[in-house]
Amino acid sequence: NFAGGANIIAALENDDDVTFGSPTVIATGTTVLTAAAVAGKQLLALRVLPTDLTERYIAIRYTVSGTHSAGTVTAGVVSANQTNK
Repeated sequence: NFAGGANIIAALENDDDVTFGSPTVIATGTTVLTAAAVAGKQLLALRVLPTDLTERYIAIRYTVSGTHSAGTVTAGVVSANQTNK
């Protein structure tokens, strides 16, 4: 769980530069309040990767508002969506 802060938003980005100097935002999740960002919460869930990924690299960028004093986020690409949360 997160402590402090107000909310978090996840976005899928695509870029030809490994440092993501000028990324293109492909998809953005909804704003999730810090209190709702509990273990297992999906911040950005896509059924399939979009077909318009034209650049070499993809990344998930997290944007938070406020100052969070604790908590971690993990992202991954998996073969099936989580269905229990």
